[in-house]
Amino acid sequence: MWGIVNLSAALASFLAIAGVLALSDRLRPFHEGFVRWTVTLAIIGYSILAISDVADFYMIKRLATNYPQIDPSAQSALEATGIGSLDSTLILRFITLGPWFLIAGWLALRKSLLPKPLAWLGLIGGSAALAFVVVSVLEVPALTMPTVMITLIFHPIWLIWTGLVLWRE
Repeated sequence: MWGIVNLSAALASFLAIAGVLALSDRLRPFHEGFVRWTVTLAIIGYSILAISDVADFYMIKRLATNYPQIDPSAQSALEATGIGSLDSTLILRFITLGPWFLIAGWLALRKSLLPKPLAWLGLIGGSAALAFVVVSVLEVPALTMPTVMITLIFHPIWLIWTGLVLWRE
């Protein structure tokens, strides 16, 4: 099951890169510098996400194969440490994707390029992603979960909705 989830997430990351490029074509005339900079960060972020998901898939397969052969005391330690993702703290992906959502939402709102609720969703999701990075670095546990949840909920909604809007046009 985890393998399907990881491979699906990797595929979704590659599709998200296509969405970033499609939306950037609409946003670029309004602020070339911000769009170029944040598109580069978003491509890096989605690439990290795809690579991490594929690496996690192989890590899960390897652990599942060797798990029954490990001593029971080591099994509980292995379960506690997890799979050792390339970006287990989520900071790297949020610091690269947050600016894209923020700038795309801001430009879309300012220039009426997307429906207003969608533009606001980008602004809120991008702000939450960057806030997550700040509260994670400053180690503020009371704010970590709300910021990560907002980002994880808004991110796929924003991507799917934006894809539908661009597809209709």
